[in-house]
Amino acid sequence: MWCILLFLTSSDWQVVKIANLPSWCYQIKIGKVRNDGKNRVYVSSYSGEVFELEYKNGEWEWSKIGEGGKRMIAIDIGDGRGDGKVRVYGANEDGYVYEFSYQNGGWRVERLPQPEGINTSVKVGNGRGDGKSRVYVGGAYTPFKEYSWEGEEWVRKDITDGDRFIWPFDIGDGREDGVIRIYAPNWWDGNVEEYSWKNGKWEELTIPISETRWGLCRVVLGKLRLDNKNRIYFSGKRDFIYELSYSNGNWEYVKICALAEKGSRWGLWVGKIKGDGKVRLYSTGTNGSGIWEHGWGTGGWEELLIDDTTRASTDIVGGVGRDDDTFRLYVGRIDGKVYEITCKDPWVRVEEEKEKTTPLYVFPNPFKTKIKIYLKRNEKIHIYDVKGRLIKTITSKIWNGTNKWGEEVKGGVYFLNTKTRKIKVIKIK
Repeated sequence: MWCILLFLTSSDWQVVKIANLPSWCYQIKIGKVRNDGKNRVYVSSYSGEVFELEYKNGEWEWSKIGEGGKRMIAIDIGDGRGDGKVRVYGANEDGYVYEFSYQNGGWRVERLPQPEGINTSVKVGNGRGDGKSRVYVGGAYTPFKEYSWEGEEWVRKDITDGDRFIWPFDIGDGREDGVIRIYAPNWWDGNVEEYSWKNGKWEELTIPISETRWGLCRVVLGKLRLDNKNRIYFSGKRDFIYELSYSNGNWEYVKICALAEKGSRWGLWVGKIKGDGKVRLYSTGTNGSGIWEHGWGTGGWEELLIDDTTRASTDIVGGVGRDDDTFRLYVGRIDGKVYEITCKDPWVRVEEEKEKTTPLYVFPNPFKTKIKIYLKRNEKIHIYDVKGRLIKTITSKIWNGTNKWGEEVKGGVYFLNTKTRKIKVIKIK
């Protein structure tokens, strides 16, 4: 396997410090948590606090949205309750999962039930592949677990029988067979764990990685090669990045990080940052190893050193942090500094991608008599029941809970779909 090192000039990337937080940064995420359609940057910290960074009037401002009992080791952003509202979920050293929601002009903090062990990772997603978002949590001295919001309370279900030590993981179609699964790094034995929901229960498969032995700390999924096939990328404390592929009933892995082996690779992110629209892998480390870009080229893997001044970095994420349609990288350090890295020729989100990534907002949900829908111009809503039957098609911003004949529908679950967006709503009897 070829590995080509390309050094970029300083004019290719702009590195700017955007915040100096009062505590060690752990994980960084980007999302529309205030549900106002605007992206912001969120950071978890050693002190247990979660910070919000907002680009406003040409400057970056930061504030604290809440905190947990001990270190807030990981965060994720998503619709954990399945009600169309985006929230921040934090994995805390005290064993609790914290939920941060923006309501009525302020932040509300709640704890999910049944704390256990030390939480080190959290992700909101469709882990069962049934279309419902749930909150998944990994940690040390605790089972890997799933939290489901069942309308009035959180229900915890353990995915593993025994304890694991799971760092940040990912959810997706790792085998390219159309089945959504969870892929998690096991720190203790250095293997990748695969969790599948099948026949009403969770199944666990260990994918052995003989070369790593221990210290696996990050897993992400992505389509980096020209064949557009999903593969798994994992890294760890022992100076490596590997690519894991499923083919002909077997798992195979190759080492792709040859020149960035100057330190542990704690942060991984897959996505588009450059103007050519190509998906690449970006990594960072905690002991002076710099920010690197890893891409698949015509001659094999290519590694590019982006910056070696933002050393001792704990995490990296890409996205539209300024809410200006431009994709950038965001990096957090152990000294509390947060950096924004912009490519000279950046990837700019096109209109089609905006449609796909903009959630469908409704209020209230659940509702009794009518529900307000935040539609775009010329956008239609198709309303379906749980059996997939079309109930009504509307173009107005209000659904009064009736079918196409003007009859009031029964209480229950309904799905509101546009061409690119959808949401589940509940009508109360």
